[in-house]
Amino acid sequence: MDGILSHLVERLDQLRTQDDFEAFLRNAAEEMGFDMFAYAGGRLAEDRVTARTVFQRPPITMSSFPDDWLTHYANEGYFKDDYVVVQSLRAILPDQWHAERGVREIRPRQAQIMREAIDAGLRRGFFVPIHGPANDFGLLNVICNEAEGEFSKIVERYRHEVHVLAVHFHDAVQKRLPASAGRGARLQLT
Repeated sequence: MDGILSHLVERLDQLRTQDDFEAFLRNAAEEMGFDMFAYAGGRLAEDRVTARTVFQRPPITMSSFPDDWLTHYANEGYFKDDYVVVQSLRAILPDQWHAERGVREIRPRQAQIMREAIDAGLRRGFFVPIHGPANDFGLLNVICNEAEGEFSKIVERYRHEVHVLAVHFHDAVQKRLPASAGRGARLQLT
């Protein structure tokens, strides 16, 4: 590893509290040109079809998304139907999403979530799904408010760094933070 990635991964060893991890993620996202981030990590529920959420118990969550969006998102129970979450559960590799452009194979509730995300200032992002042993799952979503062309340049420049950093970040969080420390009442990924 070299450059920004090496520097960031080395700093992960120094983090101990959820506030430390959240500040680290905020700084890392900004250093790479992203405006906001959201992370959730924990164990997936065995039966996600009938459960209200995808996790066995509230995950560890961190976000710099607007508070009013986070509250609305949680109150509406959007996490399980969120396009980014649904795609992350199916994917291994990171991907981009563009709310204004729309996405293929989107259900009506997902389209509603995307429209409301635009109203909250979340127009385009890059998400990294993290799948581990024993139903371990994490998701990092970084948002950039730049115009689409500039957003694509930032993603192209940092896609591998964000991917590797997300895996290291998730591993460190799951090892050092107890699940009960997570602010699970505010599931906040879009």
